Amino acid sequence: PQLASAVTMGGGVAAEMGRKILLGQSTISGRFYIDLDELVPEPKVELPIILSHKAPLTQTDLESILALVQDEKRDDILSEEDKLCLAEAAVAAPSGGNCQPWRIAFYQGYLYLIHDEYYSESFLDFEHMGTYIGFGAMIQNIRLQAEALGLSAMFQYFPVAQERRLVAQCKFAKSSSRLADPKLEAIFTRVTNRKIGDRKLLDESERRALLELGIEEHTAQLHLVEQQESLIELGDILSTAEMNLLLHPQGHHDIFTKELRFSEAEVLATKDGLDIDTLNVSKAEKLALRIANNRNAMDFLRRIGGGEAFKKTSKKAVSKSSAIGIISMPFYSAEAFLHAGEFLQKIWLQCTLMNLSFQPMTQFSFLNLRLKHGKGAGFDLVQTETFKELAVRFNEVLPQIKQREIAFIFRIARESEPEKRSLRRDLNKIVYSHSNDKN
Repeated sequence: PQLASAVTMGGGVAAEMGRKILLGQSTISGRFYIDLDELVPEPKVELPIILSHKAPLTQTDLESILALVQDEKRDDILSEEDKLCLAEAAVAAPSGGNCQPWRIAFYQGYLYLIHDEYYSESFLDFEHMGTYIGFGAMIQNIRLQAEALGLSAMFQYFPVAQERRLVAQCKFAKSSSRLADPKLEAIFTRVTNRKIGDRKLLDESERRALLELGIEEHTAQLHLVEQQESLIELGDILSTAEMNLLLHPQGHHDIFTKELRFSEAEVLATKDGLDIDTLNVSKAEKLALRIANNRNAMDFLRRIGGGEAFKKTSKKAVSKSSAIGIISMPFYSAEAFLHAGEFLQKIWLQCTLMNLSFQPMTQFSFLNLRLKHGKGAGFDLVQTETFKELAVRFNEVLPQIKQREIAFIFRIARESEPEKRSLRRDLNKIVYSHSNDKN
C-alpha cells in the first residue's frame, strides 16, 4: 500500500525523467531511488558510546593506593606457600563477563583487594555493583582457603574512605584448627554452565540445602522460583533485558569489543572475557552473533523495534530451569553488594557440590539498578519505559521482595558438564609484588 502523496511524487518523478529522455538531456541507464526520509531526515537522538578512557593500574598506581593505608605494619604470618594458595583461590572467583577486574597485594602483613576499573567499566556495571558482587565472591573464596590453612581471615570493606578502588583489607591470625570445608574443592571446579536440556525439578534435599545457607544471614536473602508459569514470565522479562542491552550502543560495544572472544588466538592473548565456545551456541547461532557484531545492523533493529529473535535462547533456558534464584538485599550500597557476592559464592559452590549447573542471568537486575538509582541514565525514552514495565512485571512475580534490592539473578538446572571453561589471567599479572610486577 502506498500513500497518495507517494504515488503523486512517483508520477512527478516519472514525468520529469520522461521529459529529459525525450529532450535528449538524459542518456544514463539504471535504477535509482528517491527517499524523502533521507532527503528530509528527522533529527536523530543517538545514545553515546562511552569508550573507556581508563588504563590498567601500574606499579606506581598500586603503590600510591597502598600508601594511603594508615594502619601500622603487622608481622607477616603467611608463608609464600600460604600466599600462593590464597591467591589461587581468590582469582578463581567469578566476575562479570570474566573480566577479572582485580589486583591482589600482600603488603605490610595484610592482604588487599584492589579494583582495576580498566577491566570492568561497562554500561551493565552500574556504579560498579556487579564488580562488587565478584569481589564478594573472591572474599568468600579467601575465607574458605584461609580456614583450610589454619588461619582466620578478618575483612574490612573499603578501609580508606577516599580511595574506593581499595575494596577490602584482610588481616590473618593463626587458628587453633584447620577446617577443610567441602566447598573449598568446589572453588576450582565451579563453572558457568549454559547448556539447556529437559527440565528436572529440584528434590527436597537440594532445595533445603540451598535455603539453609540463608539461615545465618541477617541481610541477604535467597528466593527460589520453581513454578512453570512464573518461570515463563521471568523468561520473557530477563530475555527482554538481555535484548535491550545488546541493542543499546554502549551495551553492544561492551559485549563485542570488550567481552566476547571469537577465536582461540583472542582467548589466549587476553585469558579473560568470554570464549564464544563457552556460550553453548550452535554453528548457526555463532554466525548470528557475528552478524550481530555489525553495529549498523543493530542500530537498524533498534530503530524499527526489532530484535525479538535474540530472546529465544534465554527464554528457553529459563523455562527449562529447575529454578531461578534471586539474591536480594535490604538496602543499596557497595558494602551490601559485596556481602551479596559472598552469599552468592556460597550458593554457587553448594550447587557445584550437588552437581547442579549454574548460570548467572544478571542483565535485568543490573540494568534495573540504572533505572532505579541512576534515573535511567543512558537509556532513551523507549528503553526507560521498557524497564519500568519490566520492573512492574517482576514485582508481580515476586511481590515479597518489592521493597528490597535485587542483587543477583541466576539459573539452576541439571545439565552435563560444559566442554570448555573460561581462562584466568596469570597470577603474576594480578598479584602485586615489588619484584615481579610487570605492569
